[in-house]
Amino acid sequence: MENRSDILHQLLNMGEAMLLAGAEVSRVERTLSNVGHAYGASAMNVFAITATLVVTMEFPDGERLTQSRRIIGPGTTDYRVVATFHKLGKHCCKQTPCADELAASIKRCTEQPPDRITFFLGSIFAAAGFAVFFGGSAIDASFAALFAVVICLLQETLAPRCPNMLVFNLLCSFIAGVGTCAAVEFVEALAPGAFGASVAGANALQGASSVIHLDKILIGEVMLLIPGIFMTNAIRDMLVGDTVAGSMRFVETMLWAIALAGGFMTAIFLFDASHNVGPGLGLDWVGIATQLVAALFGAAGFAMIFHLPRKYLLAASIGGIVSWAIYLAVGFAVSGVFFPALVASAFSALYAEALARWRDIPSLLFVIPAVVPLIPGAPLYYAMSFAVASDWTQVASYALRTGQFALGIALGMCVTWLFASLLNPRSR
Repeated sequence: MENRSDILHQLLNMGEAMLLAGAEVSRVERTLSNVGHAYGASAMNVFAITATLVVTMEFPDGERLTQSRRIIGPGTTDYRVVATFHKLGKHCCKQTPCADELAASIKRCTEQPPDRITFFLGSIFAAAGFAVFFGGSAIDASFAALFAVVICLLQETLAPRCPNMLVFNLLCSFIAGVGTCAAVEFVEALAPGAFGASVAGANALQGASSVIHLDKILIGEVMLLIPGIFMTNAIRDMLVGDTVAGSMRFVETMLWAIALAGGFMTAIFLFDASHNVGPGLGLDWVGIATQLVAALFGAAGFAMIFHLPRKYLLAASIGGIVSWAIYLAVGFAVSGVFFPALVASAFSALYAEALARWRDIPSLLFVIPAVVPLIPGAPLYYAMSFAVASDWTQVASYALRTGQFALGIALGMCVTWLFASLLNPRSR
């Protein structure tokens, strides 16, 4: 007879790998429960949070086994691993391989080497795309792409040496911010007048492709580091009933965001750059078309950063265009950002659910790239910038806007997922 303790140990290995790869808490709990039942358990009790995994298996003969695991993370978000474990979980429910075979399968899933070139290219596309998306020029996109490479190198070399993500975000944002400000000042010294996107000159510089906008470059970098996805997932966990896991993740991501803000704010203060606020794209056809193309590149970039399988890359990237187009369309009819973000994210989640059912893979793989254009990187940056300038009215305004975006995204996705779960209680 199969050693039940060994099976339970492998279930914890599976759950740990899924959590570190970025899988939702609900998916981890559901997958482990289904696999445990397939191995003969009459009842499964799975409790997962960002730092701990506890699994209890109860068998018809009265035996109860419990094991727990401390999760040291966060890991690297890897959608290939999430998709592979999705398939492995279904395979285990049908075939129930022995403990050794299950261990070998889990090892193969977790030993997939990440594609370093794809990660770097994704970061370049995302940073450059969102620099343009928020109103930057081609030169801004070039600077953002350059420092995206710097951030990738820091993630490879500095992150493993930092005790936690809070320290890494603080150091990484400070180094990237100081490097960007110094580079822009150096270019300005070589070519006076190339940099001048101040509030007073914003209208005059609208549409000028030769001007360097420091704020747009830094926003592109902020989008690479902002824990918007984790914050959104935390709100979603709380709204769907995983209150403990969601609350812990929310507090954790808030601390990461504070550290991120601290690093960039220090750089802005040192270089007296709080006055650099360039114009955004206009809402004419040229501006809208530019934003949609930039949203495509930004969504594709994040899909590549998260190691989405290449065959799904185009579909996930199109989701970014769709979500932003819907946001703009609703925004023309309704003032504010909360309701447009809610509708756009709800449609993005619906789009992801439809693709996931068609491809038989987790919807997570499509929904995150689709909602990335809605992540409030620009409001967060401007809140930091005005805080350095001690303009607390603007800080409050942009902070409120950031919160409205995050809440709208989370609620929108939850509406779709709730509707999907009502239609199919066993849906993904």
